[in-house]
Amino acid sequence: MNILWILNSPIGEISNVLNLSRAQSGTWIDGAMESLLKAEPSVRLTILTTAKVKEIRRKTEDGVEYVCLNLGRCPRGKSTSPGKLEGWISEINRIKPDLIHIWGTEFSIGYDIARRIKNIPIVYRIQGAINAISKYPNGHLSVKRMKKELSWFDRLKANKYNKDSRFMEKQAELELRMIEGSSAIFSDNEWALMQYQMKLPNVPVYFDKLPIRQVFYNRKWSLDSARPRSLFCLAGRTAYKGIHQVIEAVALLKEEFPDILLRIPGSIASRSPKWLFEPTYITYLKKLIKKYNLEQNVEFLGPLTSEEMAEFMCQSSLFVMPSVIENESATLREAMMLGMPVVSAFVGDVYETVVHRETGLLYRYEEYEMLAYHIRTLLKDSGFAQRLGEHAMAFMEQEYENENYGKTLVDIYQKVLKK
Repeated sequence: MNILWILNSPIGEISNVLNLSRAQSGTWIDGAMESLLKAEPSVRLTILTTAKVKEIRRKTEDGVEYVCLNLGRCPRGKSTSPGKLEGWISEINRIKPDLIHIWGTEFSIGYDIARRIKNIPIVYRIQGAINAISKYPNGHLSVKRMKKELSWFDRLKANKYNKDSRFMEKQAELELRMIEGSSAIFSDNEWALMQYQMKLPNVPVYFDKLPIRQVFYNRKWSLDSARPRSLFCLAGRTAYKGIHQVIEAVALLKEEFPDILLRIPGSIASRSPKWLFEPTYITYLKKLIKKYNLEQNVEFLGPLTSEEMAEFMCQSSLFVMPSVIENESATLREAMMLGMPVVSAFVGDVYETVVHRETGLLYRYEEYEMLAYHIRTLLKDSGFAQRLGEHAMAFMEQEYENENYGKTLVDIYQKVLKK
């Protein structure tokens, strides 16, 4: 089989192979690739993406061809320009795949390619579930509320923040149209697939389970090795990830725990100078931190490798997943596999992984007071925290005990190609 994977941006190993800036997210794509090639070594795999680079970059390593087009970022909620679309189509024609696997429906390139490519099956893996995300404009963080903490210059940038939310609504419409004409969609949870099965019941759906990177099997969390009163959360450059809610919770806890520390992974600016290109939401977070005098209580870690993520997680007291909406948070699952006690917003597919007071603690996204309460409970009751972590790890080990992601993926490809 000649398989083409299309990524909306350079994530995982492709960013390293092609000497692009390190991507914080997307390490799961590397595990997926390793699992696929192990299950079916005869697969000819090409991974194709785009970025703001001067010329097309191509490199073959360990039998996989990596390609980054020089077409800039993929648009969301609007069509790809004709010239750039021709660049995508030309590269696809060069590769001549038997099947195109598009990772995610968050950007319009998947829809634009599907309109032009008629003789090659196209499948989508649901990642962001835009139809669900679009129901929460700006992650429930209004521009009006944000502007109270921003300078005059940053208030101007906040207008783009509001514009992005409108593009998200338009992307939700494109998402349904691209899925309607697809050969199949797949995900590892019923919540994500339900979004589309209820609207497009004739589209074939399949279940898979993305592998967890080996480093999170090899390491084990221990309370004795963790820095006391330290929290680790997921990366987030938009309000949908809810980092502001954790900061509000930390502000409530600081008087009782003066040395409480929140660790936030991920890059905070994609280009220089940072004062110009730093996301408005990150600027808002920094203003919020200053407002509550939390400069010594919040640490931005920058982009991390999987190994560095595992190390920082093992050095933290607990993990917090505060998203307003979430579909298969890889970081949450990795934390649970390490045996960390976790606190998570009750959103999206989380209920399929976290059982309240058994494998973690749950709260409503908007109730940061309850988030603070749960954090306080775990910081004060180390025995309970330890038991939650042990139960979380046991649950994850059982879930993944007989999983072979590569074989599942090959089976899906073969079923699609036989139709």
